[in-house]
Amino acid sequence: EYIRIYTTCYDMCTQRSPYNWSRDLYQRHGETIEQYLNNTVLPALRDKTGQGGTILLNELKHRWSNHQIMNKWLKKFFTYLDRYYVKHHSLPTLEQAGLRHFKDEIYMNVKDNTTS
Repeated sequence: EYIRIYTTCYDMCTQRSPYNWSRDLYQRHGETIEQYLNNTVLPALRDKTGQGGTILLNELKHRWSNHQIMNKWLKKFFTYLDRYYVKHHSLPTLEQAGLRHFKDEIYMNVKDNTTS
């Protein structure tokens, strides 16, 4: 399954214009992570707000661990995109973008509740 996904990404990134989908894949990578964080992770964390600091911190730890795994696999699936498109356009790597999304979408929204 991994090889099939990687090959699909490779094929989409190595076509000549207008059939090269590198830019779209990079954008959708970010959109997919943001959507997952906002629709799944943030509501789960908000449900734990007000239940005590350790409950929220444990949920944040769990969600952070899941995010790291997801980020690692997305990076593997889109290695070709990361290696060529990202490098050529001086964009943040997929790993960096995934970490930034977690910080911006999750941490910045729950940090006050985790430290009080």
